[in-house]
Amino acid sequence: PTYSARSYVWGDPTSADGILLDGHPFQATKNLADGLRALTKILPKLTPDQNLADFRLWVDAVCINQEDHVEPNHEVARMGSIYPSALSVLAWLG
Repeated sequence: PTYSARSYVWGDPTSADGILLDGHPFQATKNLADGLRALTKILPKLTPDQNLADFRLWVDAVCINQEDHVEPNHEVARMGSIYPSALSVLAWLG
């Protein structure tokens, strides 16, 4: 499936903000939460011909289990192909 990737500055890892992902609570860094909220405001302009329900976004902090010490090491090695394979890369510097 096609997807976009989110590139962002993590910010202070101790500054968390609760967000909902598909109706489920998720603790994100404040900078990531701010970036995702900003994205919801501009996304309809970026994909006017696409149903937003079909929009797929890859975000490392969401897609990689940060609690597992093995998975992040494995997935970070794959990032060299994740970003180039994305339909677009949306950057957020905060």
